[in-house]
Amino acid sequence: MKKFKKIILFILLLNSLSIYSNELLDADEAFMLHDYSTAFSLYEKLSEEGEVAAQFSLAMMYDAGVGVSQDYKRAFYWYKKAAEQGVAEAKYNIGIMYINGQYRDKGSVKENYEQAFNWYRSAAEQGLVEAQVNLGNMYKNGQGTPRDYKQALHWFNASAEQGDVKAQFNLGEMYKSGHGVPHDYIEALKWFDIALENGNEISVTYINYISKKMTLSEIETAQKLAREWIQDH
Repeated sequence: MKKFKKIILFILLLNSLSIYSNELLDADEAFMLHDYSTAFSLYEKLSEEGEVAAQFSLAMMYDAGVGVSQDYKRAFYWYKKAAEQGVAEAKYNIGIMYINGQYRDKGSVKENYEQAFNWYRSAAEQGLVEAQVNLGNMYKNGQGTPRDYKQALHWFNASAEQGDVKAQFNLGEMYKSGHGVPHDYIEALKWFDIALENGNEISVTYINYISKKMTLSEIETAQKLAREWIQDH
């Protein structure tokens, strides 16, 4: 799933660019046609010339082992080149590599949560929703940074506003437990309802649990708030 997500990010990045060189278009076409040898050669040439979209694409190919032997060091190298040019998706994928222990700085342990945190934070600040929810989880769990529920809430809110269902569920859980916010079953039920509407079936268990602790009026208020939020988004 992580590799699939990276490929999706790769496609989204390329589609977001408004100007392509002919060679980059040829590389993209070759990749989509599964002519990975041609795509790799073109991406490598363009990457050396500083083309940021090609750098990200080349990193993805090394990362996933598509058209070339899997090589995390080379993937990291080209992700970092793209990240240095401001590509949030590259920063996010570097964070994933540190979390999974696919890249290790000299002398580091297998997983490096501190480095992952830093890269996620940089990508999150650029508005990348996947990085925002991962950053929220790191604050919530105290991974790579001291536990900070208020910061977790901030980043879950940011990603929930962009439609991330995991963040929406996490907000419900935080309001249910009173982590970083006052204990509030109405807000908790609102977010669990929103998460359920967006396909998070685990929310059903939480909805059933907290509904038993609420009055009918409180439940109706939460459901109304959820409907309004969904309509606004």
